[in-house]
Amino acid sequence: MGRTYRRDYPERAVVADELHRAIYAGIVTPWPVCALPECSRTDVEAHHADYSNPLGVTWLCSTHHRRLHGDFRRMQRNAEVANLIRIHLQGEQA
Repeated sequence: MGRTYRRDYPERAVVADELHRAIYAGIVTPWPVCALPECSRTDVEAHHADYSNPLGVTWLCSTHHRRLHGDFRRMQRNAEVANLIRIHLQGEQA
């Protein structure tokens, strides 16, 4: 995690630090392989679905972690586009 990430997402950096301390203390143990059953890669990364739960993570390989975030961003963009279309169609009906 670089300085730019820490500057742009300070709350996420705090959560990541808490997770790293828990790993170091033996409270959390990273999974040895990606959580997706069809994947046996061992380059696991912690994925936080909810930053309010610092120790609640899913262990994903780097490829699936990036893919998950890419899919999420696409879903957000699609929802934004759908909302714009809905607003536009409502304006036409008025």
